[in-house]
Amino acid sequence: CEALFNRETHKGLSGVTDYLNLVIKKLELDSAVAETATAQSRVLKKLATVRSECANVERLVILRDAAIAATKTLNP
Repeated sequence: CEALFNRETHKGLSGVTDYLNLVIKKLELDSAVAETATAQSRVLKKLATVRSECANVERLVILRDAAIAATKTLNP
């Protein structure tokens, strides 16, 4: 999945979420074309992990945005 990473477009937290969403799409495709149930199971475990990490990063983005908004409110 490292081949999906682009240093120019995947900068910052939003770049990380963009990259993780690409990885999710690739894993979904890999799951759909898996030749055996065992292979599909392995891919689905990876997919669950990446989805969880993507959700964590998305929460960080929300917290960052809230902190920026709060700072602007306190210091107009």
